[in-house]
Amino acid sequence: MIRAAAFHRVGPFDTRWQIGNFIDWYLRAQEAGLRDTMLPEVLLRRRLHADNMGIRERASRRAYAHILKHALDRRRSRAERAR
Repeated sequence: MIRAAAFHRVGPFDTRWQIGNFIDWYLRAQEAGLRDTMLPEVLLRRRLHADNMGIRERASRRAYAHILKHALDRRRSRAERAR
């Protein structure tokens, strides 16, 4: 759950990523200083099946590496600007 103002501070999900767009959004949320917390109990179980996007789009899995690269580039850019 997230407040609308916090969601808008991070921005929308990036549609260029066919899979992994939540990971990209979550990394940007951390960069924006949003806090998160782990709940002590399971509230939702995720069911994996043959038609899950991550299974169906195996060729797109390299997007995870690209998402991480973009996050690292943003971090490096901020560090350089801070100098």
